[in-house]
Amino acid sequence: MPSRLIRCLFVAMLIFAFTSVSRAVIPTRKFDVHANITKVTLADDAEQKKGVLATIEVEHRDKPIVVTKETNLHQQKGKLVPEAKVSDLKKGQKVSLWIKDKSDQAEAVLIFP
Repeated sequence: MPSRLIRCLFVAMLIFAFTSVSRAVIPTRKFDVHANITKVTLADDAEQKKGVLATIEVEHRDKPIVVTKETNLHQQKGKLVPEAKVSDLKKGQKVSLWIKDKSDQAEAVLIFP
């Protein structure tokens, strides 16, 4: 009986652990911008204190897009789409961008190989 109780508690802990994990995801709506990166500017210390990681400029868009700590960064690798880092953003890469409403802040960035 005690071993059954322990197994039940273990299974309950696993279920709780995997369902409560908050994973960064790409929005389900269509992207707002799909273009090549023309410039990447990493944030300085003052901007980093405000949560800004980088500013990127893309083709066919006049205003730069701000990438913050809240931005979900992903890199497509075949069928897999693992999380990416700001250092993965490079000039000339094609990206899809989801922009927060009425701002120039990126909600999510998907980097293509």
